[in-house]
Amino acid sequence: MPITQSVIIADSNYLSMQGLQNIVTNNSALELIESISDIAERAQFQYDQADIYIINTSRNTKVLTELAMNVSSSKRVLAIANTSEVAGIKKLWKHGIQSIVTDHCSEQEISQAIEHLANKENFYCNTILDLIKRKSKTSPRFGLTKREYEILLLITKGKSSKDISEQLFLSPHTVNSHRKNILKKLNLKSPAELIIFALDNNI
Repeated sequence: MPITQSVIIADSNYLSMQGLQNIVTNNSALELIESISDIAERAQFQYDQADIYIINTSRNTKVLTELAMNVSSSKRVLAIANTSEVAGIKKLWKHGIQSIVTDHCSEQEISQAIEHLANKENFYCNTILDLIKRKSKTSPRFGLTKREYEILLLITKGKSSKDISEQLFLSPHTVNSHRKNILKKLNLKSPAELIIFALDNNI
């Protein structure tokens, strides 16, 4: 017999809240234990009350995006984002939010996202994936500059600082400075951790 998973919804919009409540209550594997519409209540928000948190960040974006990121550090989160808030979507993505859909997604897509979360799987709707891909073509990954990311790619190929300096026509000192900045930005302490990071992120 499947284990019922508890759900909390945080949404300041009445209509979308009703829609989310219907999706959750119509799924026998889920139990809705709380719906929060007053965002001021987030000061008393308990992060250990539910298995899954559905947070609509498309309105009151700054506060709810922060809430989604805080909750996701220990719980599974489905964030519903506004497509016009690309910076907010990128922030959610970089923070590792497990599932992201848009406020234009169908009931079926949102249901799929919740089911994936229930199975401890990530889910991103096609619109979110398109936005991220489009953004990544013009922006470096992981908060690195284009030059830093270029050097990171060469490091993962086993290139030494000397090799990189010759290939990119940079001084060894400049390459080493970039390497230090890469470690700092990625919050890593050693070249070994950098290689593990690269493997984990399919670089």
